[in-house]
Amino acid sequence: DASKLGKAAIKGMVEELNDPYTSYLEPQILKMSQSSLEGKYEGIGAWVALKDDRITIIAPMPGSPAEKAGIRAGDTIVEIDGVSTSGMGLEEAVTHILGPKGTLVRLLVQHMEESGPVEIDVIRDEIKVASVYFEMREDIAYIDIVSFSERTDEELTSILAELPQQGAKGIILDLRNNPGGLLGIVVDVASHFIKEGVVVTVRYTDGKESPLSVKPVSITTDLPMVVLVNSYSASGSEVLAGALQDYGRATISGNTTFGKGSVNQLYTLKDGSGLYITIARWLTPHG
Repeated sequence: DASKLGKAAIKGMVEELNDPYTSYLEPQILKMSQSSLEGKYEGIGAWVALKDDRITIIAPMPGSPAEKAGIRAGDTIVEIDGVSTSGMGLEEAVTHILGPKGTLVRLLVQHMEESGPVEIDVIRDEIKVASVYFEMREDIAYIDIVSFSERTDEELTSILAELPQQGAKGIILDLRNNPGGLLGIVVDVASHFIKEGVVVTVRYTDGKESPLSVKPVSITTDLPMVVLVNSYSASGSEVLAGALQDYGRATISGNTTFGKGSVNQLYTLKDGSGLYITIARWLTPHG
């Protein structure tokens, strides 16, 4: 099979590079990856995981088609459109559940502590995934950025606009477990907190450098900040934390971060699959 040979050859070349961040993505996985960066996708709106070799609902998203149809946390999915999930991997199950807005997926679901499974029909919809969560803790604004998607800056801007009315005297910016995302969005986010200067410098293999500087934004803040990081704060979250640290704009609290100092570019192939290739390293403002 020429197609399988081609894919195997690509995977072999990628593995030979010995770079964990250069990777080959099958068409469906690439589509899911791009959807997560857009901050939206079409499906039923539920977090799922593989637990005890069964496809398990971790939680339906509030107000999602899954929740409205009666799917609950702890449910196991026995069948998807009549196909048994026994022995099915998580990616395969997610691929079957995803689908165009307005279409129906029929799930055979086993509720916890109930005797037999029930059929639940769910009409897929566009699911918007928030990337920023906010709450006031007394007079401190707690802002959790879970990733940097196309919607992150818009979500953050609306939150920062509220802070004067909320009487905020400081900000805790939580970047723990943030895997990164779109570098341009990271620069946008940094621009709310840093008045001027370079946010990050991209250094290519030939030694050329491309500095990315603070951008004009509608809302800025000079409130004192603490940034929370841990060993799973990676890539874009490290760029942001590094810039805030270099400029003395925030106190960084937590563990040494993950250490992904590279920049990746996506190349889409003719069959809809893709290659993420490492093209550069990045440096904090102080190098």
